[in-house]
Amino acid sequence: MATSQEIIDRATSLLRVRTSGVTFSTDDANKNSDVFIAFKNMLNEFGEDGLVNIPEPSSLTDTLDIPAGSVRGLAYNLAVEVAAEFGLDSDSSIELKRTIEQRNVPFGGQSGLLINERGASGFGSAR
Repeated sequence: MATSQEIIDRATSLLRVRTSGVTFSTDDANKNSDVFIAFKNMLNEFGEDGLVNIPEPSSLTDTLDIPAGSVRGLAYNLAVEVAAEFGLDSDSSIELKRTIEQRNVPFGGQSGLLINERGASGFGSAR
């Protein structure tokens, strides 16, 4: 279980846009709100695609009822989703996607979550 803010902090840490030791909301409250909206949209898209059924959080401090392995998968997916908002070029996003695929990030007890330019494309094992 984790909060939305914890997932945002992990994602922004992966992107190296967060100051070490503080939450991203401390670094940039406005951008943190934008990332939270992107996170909620991502969860909705995953639900519509039948990938996960996580209720949309109403606040950053809401605890999400998800397995521990899902936190990592959500953080990586969110990082890919918002990379462009931080001025990271497509090569950086592609490299992050490769890293995710190589690590075969566990997500909700499934074998892995593959990433494409739209975010999660489905469950399966990495190549």
